[in-house]
Amino acid sequence: MFTGPGKRDEELAHAVEAGVRVVTVESPGELRRLARIAQARGRRQAVLLRAAVSEAARLERVRLVGDDGAGKFGMDAADLRGAAAWASASPWLELLGLHAFGASNLLDAGALAAHVESTVSAGRDLAAAAGFPLRLVDVGGGLGIPYEPHEEPLDLRVLGIRLAALAGRLASDPATAGSRVLFEPGRFLVGPAGAYVTRVVDRKRVGEDHVVILDGGIHHLLRPALVGQEHRVRALTGAAAAPGSANAQRFPVTVAGPLCSGLDVFAQAALMALPDPGDLVAVLDVGAYGATESMPFFLSHPLPPEIALRGGEAWVARPRIEPETWLDWQTEGPASR
Repeated sequence: MFTGPGKRDEELAHAVEAGVRVVTVESPGELRRLARIAQARGRRQAVLLRAAVSEAARLERVRLVGDDGAGKFGMDAADLRGAAAWASASPWLELLGLHAFGASNLLDAGALAAHVESTVSAGRDLAAAAGFPLRLVDVGGGLGIPYEPHEEPLDLRVLGIRLAALAGRLASDPATAGSRVLFEPGRFLVGPAGAYVTRVVDRKRVGEDHVVILDGGIHHLLRPALVGQEHRVRALTGAAAAPGSANAQRFPVTVAGPLCSGLDVFAQAALMALPDPGDLVAVLDVGAYGATESMPFFLSHPLPPEIALRGGEAWVARPRIEPETWLDWQTEGPASR
């Protein structure tokens, strides 16, 4: 699938030439550009139309946006109907169905199932109005993982029961017997598989607060500052991680990075045994929205290496990059006169 707003013509051309299974289209203008590109290459391209989802729907019950605005993603109800009719009539487009992303990192199985059900219902209504068979409904991602110690994981049993019931209704209805529902489960699969490992460089008391300063921060792992959600922090070496440390005295600890910014904090009150300078700690659950979402050039700290593990063996998947490397990429420009 090829998704996202702002697809350039050359990107759409690459997608058509590569035979990408489906392109999710964000606007009537993008739909027409894609049709022209497909026609120029003599190929028919499969598409989904993306529906805008309102902020109220994110917090309550997912629905298609009417006349109250749609933000940067997708189309409102009127544009969806027009785009569906236009795509159905185009010989260069194969309209498969609807895409609607409801919310991110949902841990409520009921809310996630409700989004799936309402999106399938909206897809069926759109297909009936435009006269095309509904073959695919992409409900986006949203399958959440617990980041903070108090959070409970997504109840897959409850989700499975609701989805099984929906699948039964789809199969028993001739209008949707051939329809498929697609999840995008990226974070759910890879988030827990990654950790950010960094070293303690300083420890201090500020009033009654314990503060631990690390040699890495939000330049490598921006998500805590970006979304305002703390990650679990674990000591990996030293007395705080030694056998029996689970019974050691624990304190609320501010865990922060080395940057000259008050935003550079991983946790305000991580309950843990106090690590010492030189100890390694891990910020957990960064396999998704870790290094690739961050701002590595901020204040010119080194980029950390990425270490991959498979079958008990480790290797350097991406080497450490020192600031001198990207500074050397800069050019001096024309000589001053």
